[in-house]
Amino acid sequence: KLQSADGDSATRIASTAALGAGVFGLLGALVWPLLVRTLLLVPAFVLAVLVFFLNGSLLLLALRLVPVNRGEVNPETAVVVAAVMSAVA
Repeated sequence: KLQSADGDSATRIASTAALGAGVFGLLGALVWPLLVRTLLLVPAFVLAVLVFFLNGSLLLLALRLVPVNRGEVNPETAVVVAAVMSAVA
Protein backbone atom coordinates (compact mmCIF):
# COMPACT_ATOMS: atom_id res chain seq x y z
CA LYS A 1 0.00 0.00 0.00
CA LEU A 2 1.49 3.35 -1.09
CA GLN A 3 1.13 6.31 1.25
CA SER A 4 2.68 9.75 1.50
CA ALA A 5 4.55 10.97 4.56
CA ASP A 6 1.32 12.59 5.74
CA GLY A 7 -0.58 9.33 5.46
CA ASP A 8 -2.56 10.21 2.30
CA SER A 9 -3.13 7.36 -0.14
CA ALA A 10 -2.03 7.42 -3.76
CA THR A 11 -5.67 7.58 -4.84
CA ARG A 12 -6.29 10.70 -2.75
CA ILE A 13 -3.15 12.37 -4.08
CA ALA A 14 -4.06 11.50 -7.68
CA SER A 15 -7.64 12.74 -7.29
CA THR A 16 -6.42 15.99 -5.71
CA ALA A 17 -3.94 16.46 -8.57
CA ALA A 18 -6.64 15.72 -11.15
CA LEU A 19 -9.03 18.17 -9.48
CA GLY A 20 -6.32 20.85 -9.40
CA ALA A 21 -5.49 20.26 -13.07
CA GLY A 22 -9.17 20.42 -13.99
CA VAL A 23 -9.72 23.69 -12.12
CA PHE A 24 -6.56 25.14 -13.68
CA GLY A 25 -7.69 24.09 -17.16
CA LEU A 26 -11.18 25.51 -16.63
CA LEU A 27 -9.84 28.83 -15.36
CA GLY A 28 -7.38 28.95 -18.25
CA ALA A 29 -10.17 28.32 -20.74
CA LEU A 30 -12.32 31.06 -19.23
CA VAL A 31 -9.77 33.72 -18.30
CA TRP A 32 -7.24 33.45 -21.14
CA PRO A 33 -9.59 34.55 -23.99
CA LEU A 34 -10.80 37.51 -21.91
CA LEU A 35 -7.23 38.48 -21.09
CA VAL A 36 -6.15 38.25 -24.73
CA ARG A 37 -9.10 40.35 -25.91
CA THR A 38 -8.38 42.95 -23.24
CA LEU A 39 -4.68 43.10 -24.03
CA LEU A 40 -5.37 43.49 -27.75
CA LEU A 41 -6.77 46.93 -26.95
CA VAL A 42 -3.53 48.08 -25.28
CA PRO A 43 -1.53 48.56 -28.53
CA ALA A 44 -4.42 50.53 -30.02
CA PHE A 45 -4.54 52.87 -27.03
CA VAL A 46 -0.74 53.25 -27.00
CA LEU A 47 -0.75 54.00 -30.71
CA ALA A 48 -3.50 56.59 -30.29
CA VAL A 49 -1.60 58.32 -27.48
CA LEU A 50 1.58 58.19 -29.57
CA VAL A 51 -0.23 59.82 -32.50
CA PHE A 52 -1.47 62.67 -30.30
CA PHE A 53 2.01 63.11 -28.78
CA LEU A 54 3.71 63.07 -32.18
CA ASN A 55 1.22 65.52 -33.69
CA GLY A 56 1.57 67.83 -30.69
CA SER A 57 5.37 67.68 -30.84
CA LEU A 58 5.47 68.36 -34.58
CA LEU A 59 3.01 71.23 -34.23
CA LEU A 60 5.02 72.71 -31.36
CA LEU A 61 8.19 72.43 -33.45
CA ALA A 62 6.47 74.05 -36.44
CA LEU A 63 5.16 76.89 -34.29
CA ARG A 64 8.63 77.48 -32.82
CA LEU A 65 10.24 77.56 -36.27
CA VAL A 66 7.86 80.23 -37.56
CA PRO A 67 9.49 83.62 -36.88
CA VAL A 68 6.19 85.42 -36.18
CA ASN A 69 5.13 85.40 -32.49
CA ARG A 70 7.81 82.86 -31.64
CA GLY A 71 7.72 83.17 -27.85
CA GLU A 72 3.95 83.14 -27.35
CA VAL A 73 3.21 79.44 -27.95
CA ASN A 74 2.64 77.17 -24.95
CA PRO A 75 3.09 73.40 -25.21
CA GLU A 76 -0.48 73.00 -23.91
CA THR A 77 -1.77 74.96 -26.90
CA ALA A 78 0.10 72.69 -29.29
CA VAL A 79 -1.35 69.60 -27.60
CA VAL A 80 -4.91 70.94 -27.76
CA VAL A 81 -4.57 71.98 -31.41
CA ALA A 82 -3.02 68.61 -32.30
CA ALA A 83 -5.83 66.78 -30.49
CA VAL A 84 -8.46 68.74 -32.39
CA MET A 85 -6.64 68.16 -35.69
CA SER A 86 -6.36 64.41 -34.99
CA ALA A 87 -10.01 64.18 -33.94
CA VAL A 88 -11.14 65.91 -37.13
CA ALA A 89 -8.90 63.77 -39.33
